[in-house]
Amino acid sequence: MVFGKVVELERIDKDRYGRSIGWVTVNGRSLNRELLIGYLACPVGKRSAKQADLAVV
Repeated sequence: MVFGKVVELERIDKDRYGRSIGWVTVNGRSLNRELLIGYLACPVGKRSAKQADLAVV
C-alpha cells in the first residue's frame, strides 16, 4: 500500500518509550485503518474521538 508512494504523517504524541504516535495517510486513505482491518495492528491505551471511529471497523 505504501511502497514507492508519498505518505502523510500527523504526529500526535510520543509513547512512554519515546516513539512517535500518529496518523498515517496514503492518497487520502488511512493506513492506521487498513492495518486494523487486516488485523495487523490493535489499539492500545487511551483513545481520542478519531480513534473511537476506528474502533467500529
